[in-house]
Amino acid sequence: MFKKKKKGLSEIISILLFIVLTIVAIGIVSIIVVNKVRNEKDQIEALNMLGLEDVKIMKAMGDFKNGGKINITLKRVYSIATTSTTTSNQTRLEKKPVDIVLVLDRSGSMRQSGWILENSSHPDNITTLLVPRNGYSSVYSFYVPPGTQKLVVSITWDKVTGFNGSEGSEFASNLRRPNGTWMVNDGNTPNYLGGKVDPPDSIGTPNEYFSGISTKPQYYYIESPQQGTWQAKIYGWNLRPKTNPPQTQDVSVQVYLGNSLSLNKSQTIISSDLVKSASKSFIDELDEKDRIAIVRFGSYAELTQSLSSNKQSAKDAIDSIGSEGGTYINSGIDVATQHLIENGKENSLKMIMILTDGQNDIGPEAVLTSAQLAKNRNFTLFTIGMTNFVDDSLLKNVATKPEYYYYSDFNELDNVYQQLTEKIQSIQESKNLDVSLILIFSNGEDSCEKEIYSADLPELLATKTYTLNLDGCIENITKIEIHAKIKKNTGPTIDTIIVTP
Repeated sequence: MFKKKKKGLSEIISILLFIVLTIVAIGIVSIIVVNKVRNEKDQIEALNMLGLEDVKIMKAMGDFKNGGKINITLKRVYSIATTSTTTSNQTRLEKKPVDIVLVLDRSGSMRQSGWILENSSHPDNITTLLVPRNGYSSVYSFYVPPGTQKLVVSITWDKVTGFNGSEGSEFASNLRRPNGTWMVNDGNTPNYLGGKVDPPDSIGTPNEYFSGISTKPQYYYIESPQQGTWQAKIYGWNLRPKTNPPQTQDVSVQVYLGNSLSLNKSQTIISSDLVKSASKSFIDELDEKDRIAIVRFGSYAELTQSLSSNKQSAKDAIDSIGSEGGTYINSGIDVATQHLIENGKENSLKMIMILTDGQNDIGPEAVLTSAQLAKNRNFTLFTIGMTNFVDDSLLKNVATKPEYYYYSDFNELDNVYQQLTEKIQSIQESKNLDVSLILIFSNGEDSCEKEIYSADLPELLATKTYTLNLDGCIENITKIEIHAKIKKNTGPTIDTIIVTP
């Protein structure tokens, strides 16, 4: 009897243990299935959003025999993520929050970029004048024949060899009419052009217009000019870089004689007014969880609004930006970088967006050094250059990637900000998804991998070439494969090409 009871108890325990193990097993299987479904969903979502399944190897060039530097060109074709049916039965992954510091130029030149010449003719006269620092050039004379409807005199200048940043020098030209009067002041006082732009700061008579000393090219535009001999001279207002300026600089003078069909001035738009309006519209497009700070810079930089999700406060800070001094872009980057270090949220993407209309007063080296310090912190830098005398090369190097530099004329800043909004959203999604491409180079026996991160992928419908260094990696490459990598898992082959060493 006793033994039977013991046997029965053992059976009950065995049954209970079996049930428990079964439940645990089902739970484990459920977790595996759920995780598998979640991972597959993440992969599908990532591929749809980034169009990785549509990345193609367009060409491959390089030293495939010795494994040196190799160029790979990728193309992203149309993504199903951009169709109207995408996300109808999918949940887009949450974007990372962003901390953005908007760094805005408030230098005096932001008040002087009023208009540009729209013309379809070539200059009638061209000459070059040697302009001294803090002094006047020689006088250049030219003749305006009777019946001339419009006269335009422009000046432009190039970089002085050995003086980085000298292409950002500022000059003030003045014209003398045939009746002997100078267009501005008495013709001998250099300060007459400080802060001038037409309108609202008109100069001369109602038919005479001036584009401002910081505009490049700089223009005088005269309707129904006097017949006879005119004269022009140029003052070396601000030869750059300020730390080591050249003593003289060549300035080209172009004289246009035309009519209403060949010579017209564009609409007058003051850069600072445009920047304020477009910047506030950009702030309105940010997500509620994103934060923005405002830094203004001229001869020095100031934080006028700390990181906050209060959009109205940021817009008020923008409205308070006045006009001050020169152009020290590095000071703006330094203040923005320090503020992000001290106040940026741990889980946020940290970005600095710099808008300027000119070159740095002390040359490019200080700007590039400040930019590199921000990049070393993994901050993303965007740059926007305004007007046609901005230093494109400098701002491309300041930006995290050359394509993170944007150029804007007077009418395109809203569009530039819209492109930046889309770029920021793309980076937010890419960072959260942790998606990249894996390029596998093989020779039949060995293989080597290189990774291209999502933030570096080509834009949709665009191509991009990457230079990959395979020294010490593999030689005699015969095949290149491209894979999508989602959350540390390398997926199936997207594309393959065969190469001949």
